[in-house]
Amino acid sequence: CQHGCPSPPPQVVCDSFIDEFWDAWRHESECWEALEVALEKYPIALNIDENRKWLKGYFASIVADKFIDPDSFIKNIVVAKNLVVVVHILEDYVPSRSIDDILLRVGTKMMDTAGGCERSLVSFCSKRISCSCLDE
Repeated sequence: CQHGCPSPPPQVVCDSFIDEFWDAWRHESECWEALEVALEKYPIALNIDENRKWLKGYFASIVADKFIDPDSFIKNIVVAKNLVVVVHILEDYVPSRSIDDILLRVGTKMMDTAGGCERSLVSFCSKRISCSCLDE
């Protein structure tokens, strides 16, 4: 199961955006900084609703997979929590606002989820994926 992440992405730019995000995160300390790097290079990835929706599903499905598959490439709960921050940013993203503005807007909600226990992460993801894999 891909946990609601539609395949393939609506546009090739989504793949490029994801590659840039993962590469940038290797060099940046915070996930939102990597998101800014990827956004700067591929703004159309977030400026089109269909792309943003697909990316949100992609990141939510990766977090969901962390709790379902013991062989998931995400081994660290901190990575999962950071990807929840990315999903929060994508949910509130508007092209006219900076990532910093969005972080200020959703900060409390984001910290409640990302700073919570694994159960709060599972609950967050189960509301954002279309399958029932996290219902157990």
